Amino acid sequence: MIRPSICLLLALATGLAHASEQVVTLVQGSPPTKVPISFLSAADWEEQGYVRVRVQVDNANGQTCISPTATHGFDNLFFDNKLDVAITARVVGFSNVDSSRDIPIAVYNWNGTNYCKSAFQPAIVLVPYTPLRSTQDPGALVGEQPGIVVSVKSLAQSKQQLTTYAQVALALSSDLATGGAATTVAGLTKYGTAPGLKSLLDALSTNSVTEQTLPIRLLWTDIVTGLPSVSVILKRAETRRYTAPGDYIPRRERVDEAIARIRSDSSQGDELLTMTFNFEVRRSVLVDRGQLDPHSMLPKPNTTETQVDNVLNFPKKGVSDAIAGLTVNQLLNAASPSSLAQTTSQANRSSGCSKLFNDLKAAFAVKVDVPVLFDAALQSVQRDWNQQPNFYTPCLKPEIKAGIETYQGQSYFPNMVVQRETELALNQGAVWNNYYEEYLEDFKDALLSSDRGADKFKALIPDGTVLPEWPKSLPTPNPAPTSGSQFFADLAPVKVGCIFGFVDTRGKYTIAMTMVTRNEKGNNHPYILVVRPGSGAGGPSTLHAPIEWMAVRDLDETKNIGYAGLLLQSTFDDHSICGNPSGKPRSAEDLLASLRS
Repeated sequence: MIRPSICLLLALATGLAHASEQVVTLVQGSPPTKVPISFLSAADWEEQGYVRVRVQVDNANGQTCISPTATHGFDNLFFDNKLDVAITARVVGFSNVDSSRDIPIAVYNWNGTNYCKSAFQPAIVLVPYTPLRSTQDPGALVGEQPGIVVSVKSLAQSKQQLTTYAQVALALSSDLATGGAATTVAGLTKYGTAPGLKSLLDALSTNSVTEQTLPIRLLWTDIVTGLPSVSVILKRAETRRYTAPGDYIPRRERVDEAIARIRSDSSQGDELLTMTFNFEVRRSVLVDRGQLDPHSMLPKPNTTETQVDNVLNFPKKGVSDAIAGLTVNQLLNAASPSSLAQTTSQANRSSGCSKLFNDLKAAFAVKVDVPVLFDAALQSVQRDWNQQPNFYTPCLKPEIKAGIETYQGQSYFPNMVVQRETELALNQGAVWNNYYEEYLEDFKDALLSSDRGADKFKALIPDGTVLPEWPKSLPTPNPAPTSGSQFFADLAPVKVGCIFGFVDTRGKYTIAMTMVTRNEKGNNHPYILVVRPGSGAGGPSTLHAPIEWMAVRDLDETKNIGYAGLLLQSTFDDHSICGNPSGKPRSAEDLLASLRS
């Protein structure tokens, strides 16, 4: 649910001392029912898609003009017949959006009789499609959570000049606009490409009086679990006479009492305007939902949309407002030297690839579209880059390598040499031995191998080993695995590490290793492989012991939280996938969140 807000409300009251007074105020509407989003969850949403925010301003009865006259003829709705009244919104906490400006969502001009909108359009794009990610924002209302600040302002600017600016701003920001985020108001304020709009915003900041403000505090968890919209209503009511408890003489309701009545009872007051802020979430901006792989939820390779030329020329005019009005090619070549140019040189390839990744990351969701974009960009430099170890070895970060292999398939880097880097906990006890480490390191190498198959695991899982239960949160392979070797060949993890040992509840020493795999929604999901070595002869040659028991457990299931606690008790190198470079205390959920990232 949306957190309740304490609103700064100003009553606009005029009239005779003993007559009814008009009260106009902003109130937040009731939140609608959530509509679940299949590929997102409250636990795993960052970088997993995009959100766009649009606002629709509707007048009561669908009229574009509002009569300022109260029901009993007392005075005016707005502010002493000011020439212009602007309703603005400031969005905070969204990636790639300037949160320092109040954006006009409707401007009303006084014509001597009514206040009328100076421009009308279906909806205004406040936030173009931007990656789902928490953002450090100095203007945030609460922490790294998003928010919207709605204000009603009156302006002293001449009507003709302000109306001209408003026409430009509102027309550009409507759904009719094309060509990228720079054509939305939020984009224009950030990239400064519209002098007329700048004049309007300057007028709002220097020649306006803020009459009312309503902050809407949001939670990312609400948006990603299907909150479709929030609404703000401008209401009008009149003070009334009543007899307070214990009094005998009726008195006129105070303005603050009238405001409290309007806010506490939705049936009170007349609705003048409704501003509906819609949150639209999608998985990819490169392709539509139907062109996503149903398991990885990434764009399918080898389609028209994911061809190199089409990816680099995204977005085409009128197709999307995902990035700042630039094509991917323009974005990557905006600086000199460009990140693409640097990747052509062996000496600069590592830094060039890092810059390429960061440039793409700034505008796109890393876990969805960046692997597609990164691969296309490097194909434009060297078509067979994935076949050339000298090219990709200094270029691939583990995060982007895993993403590209999920997108293109595990065999995309056929000549990849898996670097053996221990993930062993640093605080193992005396029971631990080198055989355990060697066995789990071999297991890790097999799981991450680009040509992973059942044969890779035959030496690690002897015949007769009881087949682990397939995790319910993973897509079931077809056909289902019938051997331990095939079981692990089908797992396809994107990260493996955090090797450690512990004494289980039966008093038996058990060795374990963490795996991160794409679940049925296409999101990273942490699991743990646990192996109980037996005694006596037999078993895998590197383990020097038979396998008494083996299982794969879902770390997100409450019943398995104890394993996360055991991971917390172990100390790992900062470079481990369970590492804690910050050194700050963390909970089991903090650790699991870092594994999902």
